[in-house]
Amino acid sequence: MMFGDYFSYDTPYAVKLYMREIFPEYTLLEFNYMFATLYAVYDFPNIILPLINGYLGSKFGIRRMMTIFLGFILAGSCLFTYGVATSDFAIMLIGRIVYGMGGDSLLVTLIAYISEVFNKDRIGLALGIFHMFTGISESANLYFSPKLVESYGIESAFYLTTVLCLLTFLGRFLLAYIEKKYQMIKDTLTESTVQVNLLPTKEDLQFPEIFYTLLWGGVPTMLSYYGFFYLAYDFLPEVWFADESVDDAQNGAAFYASLSTLTKTFGLITFGYIADKYKIHKHFGIAASFTLATAYFLCLFMPPFILFFLDGLGAAMGQVALWSCLSFVLDEKKLLVGAAVLWSLINGAFALILYWNTFSYQITGGYHLAIFSYILLNICALPGGFKFFKNMKYKDEENLTV
Repeated sequence: MMFGDYFSYDTPYAVKLYMREIFPEYTLLEFNYMFATLYAVYDFPNIILPLINGYLGSKFGIRRMMTIFLGFILAGSCLFTYGVATSDFAIMLIGRIVYGMGGDSLLVTLIAYISEVFNKDRIGLALGIFHMFTGISESANLYFSPKLVESYGIESAFYLTTVLCLLTFLGRFLLAYIEKKYQMIKDTLTESTVQVNLLPTKEDLQFPEIFYTLLWGGVPTMLSYYGFFYLAYDFLPEVWFADESVDDAQNGAAFYASLSTLTKTFGLITFGYIADKYKIHKHFGIAASFTLATAYFLCLFMPPFILFFLDGLGAAMGQVALWSCLSFVLDEKKLLVGAAVLWSLINGAFALILYWNTFSYQITGGYHLAIFSYILLNICALPGGFKFFKNMKYKDEENLTV
């Protein structure tokens, strides 16, 4: 159910080169800031929205809220597509705002949903499969959207995203049919839902200290991955493809970005299975920080193929560790709110990432400052990762002691 959401979220970035043709009156720098606003209006509200919607999910049920969030995603995609077709930036902004009212809140509810359905000893694999499909949608978007625009025009890419969002919305009703069809699954989900639908009490909202060390060790890793991903897509093509045309440079950047997301996609399910089998979810958090810091430090001294391969591996390890360990350290009622807190923090930083990349490039005339900041993020994450590694215990060890 996240396929349409993840495919359409980054479609503007996949066709950014062509979107500039819609607004030829702006300089490149002005367009970059304007383009960053498309992501900021999505991310800034999502600093608060996942917290509010996490509460609403607890009150009204995550299944009902999933349907509402998917409706926002579909409506926002329709508005944005209309804005592109009419070259109206204001409507595009409104579309992104409406889209953002559902996008990340849907992720939070789906994480809680998966944690209800699957046993804890399979949670890493389940979340790995879930994020694998989101990675497939990201890779497909980066590869196919530019080709679609080259053949049929800028509007065609966004028509496709709207159709995919519609299919995703209809998929929610297919899921409801499956739950109703198979009584065994329905009974299991009903038992879990009784717990999740209870309003969280004040005590439920008092997270253990280990939750904050998990955020300390995990959030910077995710931010650095996406920050570098956008940086590489925007500014590094002039280093790797300096002698190529603009179109070839952008296509080359799209290829390597797709390589990163594909590596992350298949790494998620592989690392999820290994983590479940050998109980090493928390190990992957530290490994992710080391892998990403090393990759970014050596990014100018290694071929792009190896760099983006390591980038994808580090992201996969980080996501397996972060989301699976989250389900270990919080019970069902706290998990929904905890996932909302996590994603609110991430969105607060996401809202600034594109501005930071453009700003750092503007003041230094290069990308070194931004790259250094992403190396530093992973280094800063290591103390939190080691502390979490020390304190987290599996149930078969000491019942998740803090």
